[in-house]
Amino acid sequence: MKDKAATRLKPSSASSPNNPRQNRTPWGDVGKIREAKPRQVTYFQPAKVGIGLQRLLAETTALQMQYRNVLWNGSEPVQHKLAEVLRGHYQMLADAMDEIAELIRTRGRHCPGSLKEVKSICHVKPVEGYSLYESVSGIIAGHKVVLEATEEVLSASRIGNDHEASAIASDRNRSHKKLIREIESHEQEVTPFQFSEKVGQFIQ
Repeated sequence: MKDKAATRLKPSSASSPNNPRQNRTPWGDVGKIREAKPRQVTYFQPAKVGIGLQRLLAETTALQMQYRNVLWNGSEPVQHKLAEVLRGHYQMLADAMDEIAELIRTRGRHCPGSLKEVKSICHVKPVEGYSLYESVSGIIAGHKVVLEATEEVLSASRIGNDHEASAIASDRNRSHKKLIREIESHEQEVTPFQFSEKVGQFIQ
């Protein structure tokens, strides 16, 4: 009887503090769980991506208006090569605007189409003067603002695994960098002229 009682009172090996099975849970070892690093959870951010696309469209619209200003109201004759470059950029921006707007609409969002909406969203600063030098400088600055907008969309779309938005933002990013290089390659054609309205002549 004593032997049986002793057997019953003897601690089981399963409850021993040195038994690794005791420190296990249905999910694994307790120590390993405590030491595990938190995983980065990826989640879809439709709102943030959508807002970024709306800003990208507004910035692109404002930038195209800068091109329109220099092509329509430039107070100085534009060299043929530079004029062709600016006209090509103007059309490319129009196509980009349609592409971005289509992506926004497929997501059930509103496209900023009025001047009031564009002005309330965009950060592209309008060029006050009409000189070619001021206008082209403003265009380059505008491209850099649009680049910032593409980076914003890229950041949100990569976190949310939004491949469609990431693709269009990457394409626009590369395109604007290329357009800046094309304008800068014609920098020698852009000299800081000043226009005298009183005598109606160009003076350097």
